[in-house]
Order: sequence, then C-alpha cells, then structure tokens
Amino acid sequence: MGDFFCSGWGRFAQVNSLPVAVNPNGGFNCYWEMPFRSQAQLTLENTHDSAVVVYFQVDYWLGAVAEGSAYLHTQWRRSNPLPSQTVHTLLDGVEGPGHYVGTYLAWGVNSTGWWGEGEVKFSVDDDDEFPTICGTGTEDYFGGAWNFDLGEDRGGYTEFSTPYLGMPQVIRPDGRRMT
Repeated sequence: MGDFFCSGWGRFAQVNSLPVAVNPNGGFNCYWEMPFRSQAQLTLENTHDSAVVVYFQVDYWLGAVAEGSAYLHTQWRRSNPLPSQTVHTLLDGVEGPGHYVGTYLAWGVNSTGWWGEGEVKFSVDDDDEFPTICGTGTEDYFGGAWNFDLGEDRGGYTEFSTPYLGMPQVIRPDGRRMT
C-alpha cells in the first residue's frame, strides 16, 4: 500500500499531488482513472504477521468506455542493492496508446557520496540505440535541480510535495533514505 501511495519503507509521508494525496492520520487517497469494460477487481493482501483493519471507499460509475481509452498499468520492482552503473528499469512491456503519468521511487542510499546522477531514459515505440527522452539526472526528474540539500545550517535534505513532483519523504536521523 505504501508504495502505491508514495510512502515507502513502511513509514508515513504526507503527499500533495494531483493523483495521490496522503493526509495525516492515515488518509490514503488516489484519483487515477481506471476504466474497465466488463469487470474490475480490487485486491488487497496483508503480508504482515499481524491483522490490519482497513477502511476503504471505491467510487465508480457504470457507463460506456470510449473506444481507444487508455487503461491504468502499474509495475513494481525492487533492486537492493543495485550495483553501481546498473540499469533499474521502471516500466517495461506496456503496449498500445496511452500516457506515462509518473514514477514513485523509494531510494535507499547504501554508500557515501552523491546519489542523484542516475540518468533517466524513456524509450518509446521503435527507439533502438537512443531513447526518445534522456534526462540530466534523477534529482532533476524529481524536481531537485542542484540537489535537494539545503545544507546542515538550514536542515539538510528537505521534504517537498507539489502537484507534479517532489520528494515527500526523508527518513532521519541520518537522512540517507529518500523517496
């Protein structure tokens, strides 16, 4: 549940974006369009040793789904540890028309030094040698520009959440795990 709602490592992170809102005291909300033609199934599995109480509400309407409507595809992966200079694929194998709407990444820093220069690449359709989009670094993809660190005298790494990007979680005391 946490990863779907941008709260990694089993810890709460307040999120304020267009499709996902995580509010104090456990309010996890999402507003993704999830069209279906004949049926939909929502499954929630508790993988913890203890029982968990979950309250939920699913709002829907029954009506025709327009021809060519995009479906919601999600994928989840874990690479821990990820060896240096190794590709971590975020999304693969989705076919047909659609829109890429985003990435949530829980990043645990396992070494010293700057962690943000991962090159974000988007290969689309028939891309072969070069991707359609090649970004300047992970920190830029998530809106950090020149790092997310305000410096020790100003609090170090600082959480932020916007409608389209952010870093809503920095786990302290060492500030070494960011999501």
